[in-house]
Amino acid sequence: MNRNTIFPGALLAFLLAASQLASAIDIYNMADQSTLRCAGGIVATGDSNRTVAQKCGEPLDVQSLQDVGPVWIYNIGQSKFMYYLAFQNGRLQRIVSAPCNSNDYGCYDLR
Repeated sequence: MNRNTIFPGALLAFLLAASQLASAIDIYNMADQSTLRCAGGIVATGDSNRTVAQKCGEPLDVQSLQDVGPVWIYNIGQSKFMYYLAFQNGRLQRIVSAPCNSNDYGCYDLR
């Protein structure tokens, strides 16, 4: 192969990787799940934040969104999904997931 065919391929790979890192997780428009299986048991909407912490452990990150409240971010086991648990008044209100790797910055950028 000559240099002219390698460079466009490398540029395309870089642009694809950069676009994935730049994308944010839009939890407002994601479908809700009613439960999530953690190592310590199943959590469901309506559970207290204490129950979720006991069953799922400490989250990777906690963010606060103006219209949602605190959102706990988990990557359960070897999953290629990130789970976003939104709380209101100490109770689990929403569970959403996205195909995301815990090493990707975009997985922690919530909108």
